[in-house]
Amino acid sequence: MSQAYPEIHQNRRELSEAEYSTKLLALRNRPNAGRNWYLMRQRFPIGILALVPTGEEYKIQNYRIEKLSTELFKTFLDVLDEQRGNFIREVATSLLKIRDILLREDLSRQFEFERVDGESIKKEQLNSSNLIQLCALQAYSDDRSQVQE
Repeated sequence: MSQAYPEIHQNRRELSEAEYSTKLLALRNRPNAGRNWYLMRQRFPIGILALVPTGEEYKIQNYRIEKLSTELFKTFLDVLDEQRGNFIREVATSLLKIRDILLREDLSRQFEFERVDGESIKKEQLNSSNLIQLCALQAYSDDRSQVQE
């Protein structure tokens, strides 16, 4: 606990037992929080993590995925794999370079979907080959690759 929360360890005497227990429980549960993300990553290419719609618009928060039981989540992955597995693998593989872009390590290219209106993307059919094409990386067509910081 002292390594994860050094300030708590130093001020242990100032914390109530309830506060300390809460922090300790959160620390012990931390590996479980990543379990379902790990299972998803084991089943599909790492680009799958960029495809999970989280946020207020979709009403899916990270904790909702993290709190699902392993058995239920594995069943979900089985169904997802059976119904959309090939499509997800194609799109997720296309998005492998998203890490470099998000970390600002490769700003010379952009995904095709960045050039398209979001509403038109939402109108695409499930498993659309056009959606896969929109995940292709292209060189910037203007001077936006010169990012000013």
